[in-house]
Amino acid sequence: MLAEQTLSLAGKKFVFEKGKWRQTSQQNTEEQSNLNKLHERIEELESIKKQMELKLDIALDTIAVRTLEIDTLKQRLDELNSMEDPAESVQNINEDIFISQTNKT
Repeated sequence: MLAEQTLSLAGKKFVFEKGKWRQTSQQNTEEQSNLNKLHERIEELESIKKQMELKLDIALDTIAVRTLEIDTLKQRLDELNSMEDPAESVQNINEDIFISQTNKT
């Protein structure tokens, strides 16, 4: 499909259709200008929507990670609270630290 050919001459706009140049009305020109602005705005809003969806995905992932961390800490706290001997708790913490340091190497 060929692109529409237009010409501005002496403040008037012409369009080439069916082998002839014809003058376009000012109303058609304004409508086309408004349509172009609307298309640009739609593209801008779609871009903003994509950015917002990405930000939402990141926020949801962050919440999921934080929730998992909180659940793990609550579970560990419950384990520590259920122990009768505080020395046993300290021993278990020391063992956890040793294991985590051993796993790093």
